[in-house]
Amino acid sequence: MAKGNLPTASEICQRLDYNPETGIFIRKHLGKEFFATTWAWSCAKRYMGKAAGSPSNYGYIQIAILGGKHQAHRLAWLVSTGDWPVEFIDHINGVRSDNSIRNLRAATSSQNNQNTLGSKYTGTSWHKVDHKWRASIQIDGKSKHLGNYSCRDEAAEAYRKAKLKLHAFSPEVRES
Repeated sequence: MAKGNLPTASEICQRLDYNPETGIFIRKHLGKEFFATTWAWSCAKRYMGKAAGSPSNYGYIQIAILGGKHQAHRLAWLVSTGDWPVEFIDHINGVRSDNSIRNLRAATSSQNNQNTLGSKYTGTSWHKVDHKWRASIQIDGKSKHLGNYSCRDEAAEAYRKAKLKLHAFSPEVRES
């Protein structure tokens, strides 16, 4: 195995077929030489030719391979680029199980956080002292105050305008 116990793209491609259009990994039919014991091979045979992985509690597809569990979107990045992602891999459309390569992009933590699901009123909160709606936005881990408004819709609009301007990586509010 590769440095740090992370498998290489070659090791993954020996064992899995990746369809970049669908984002699905299929387990290859492997001989006994890929397994430590005949028993391990006989147990694994039932999964060969089938989709690899299962959803985690957070909706990401996880694949058990080469003694570890790996998120499918990170494996998709690995086999498509030849390198493990440096930081985060963002699902552009927000669907955590959509691992098609066109839906994946490298991201920093801050960029990845820009692409979270929200609501019509993301970025707004009630300010008890002023009895007004407050708008704020996160930029590089810091909160930026956008103003106080008498109407929640006005505060939401202030947030949307700021997001368009300040969140270039993911400028639109994606509502759940």
